[in-house]
Amino acid sequence: MTVYDTLMPDVNISASATTVCEGTNVNFIATLVNEGSNPTIEWLLNGNVVQTGGLTYSVDTLDNFDAVRVRLTSNYVCPISNPVLSNNIVMTVYEYV
Repeated sequence: MTVYDTLMPDVNISASATTVCEGTNVNFIATLVNEGSNPTIEWLLNGNVVQTGGLTYSVDTLDNFDAVRVRLTSNYVCPISNPVLSNNIVMTVYEYV
């Protein structure tokens, strides 16, 4: 019999900037913990999936108060909680007038 530890998956994201002018490209990077060997990563913009897969997401069409986060589904054998959501990054975007 194989006994597996129960582990808590976790994901945290960071952004190249959180205050930008409209049209500025922003790069987001995800850091995963206890994700297993083949996790599912979904990038969410305002709660909607905009990209599946990848540890990075880049976008240049953000609006003021847009929120970016990641949903991680670990394929580890015994995750404590699955899926998990990352921190939420809310953007401040200044429009050209």
